[in-house]
Amino acid sequence: EAVAKFPSADKARAFVELSEAKWRACANRNVTFTGSSKSTEWNFGEVNGAAPKITMTRAETDNNTRTCQHALSAAGDLVIEVQACGNDITDGGAKLAEQIVARAG
Repeated sequence: EAVAKFPSADKARAFVELSEAKWRACANRNVTFTGSSKSTEWNFGEVNGAAPKITMTRAETDNNTRTCQHALSAAGDLVIEVQACGNDITDGGAKLAEQIVARAG
């Protein structure tokens, strides 16, 4: 989880819009993450939503239940970023981002 404060609400929203374009470039692609002890391949899904709130889910290709949802949301001059991972995660990242937005408001 991360929260960043921008100089204005417009700049926060613009950051999410720019991120959305970058995330779309990764949609429906497989990406290999390489760590110190092993590599893992993930399949990135579609970007859901539009600024001020976007999400993207990825699934581990060799494990049918391990998924992660990445959420990015602008709320006023704040941008909230959350990544939730686990078995069969569908909207965990979005829900956490919404809770953070509610507390920040």
